[in-house]
Amino acid sequence: MYRIGELATVANVSKRTIDYYTNLGLLECEKNSSNYRVYNEKTLQDLQFIEKCKEWNLSLAEIKEKKQVMDMNELNWDDILLQKEDVIMKMHTLQLELEAFYHVLNKLESPTQVNVKSTLHDKSTELMQTLLLFST
Repeated sequence: MYRIGELATVANVSKRTIDYYTNLGLLECEKNSSNYRVYNEKTLQDLQFIEKCKEWNLSLAEIKEKKQVMDMNELNWDDILLQKEDVIMKMHTLQLELEAFYHVLNKLESPTQVNVKSTLHDKSTELMQTLLLFST
């Protein structure tokens, strides 16, 4: 069990962030005998999940929705299929955006093209290449 300050330190976020997520219903806490809020290991995992989703530029509403799906004890086959279709649609959209991006990038003059490519983060480039491979 973690008190809020301990959780903030372990997760590398502020106590204010934890309060905010708790008030939004993204994190759960309990009260100990001294009436301090305490957080369990699952809460730490939830917090890490939220922070990873934020890196992917998901909104807090989208994160809450994804977290609720993850928290469900039983997923039925229809839910799984809907989630699969959602992922496929997003991949298709990304594929179209990537193709348009590469089309524009390839029209740039060589020095500018090299400059733009150098500003792309390594992980972004890897992700774009992976998406292009999976979507073809």
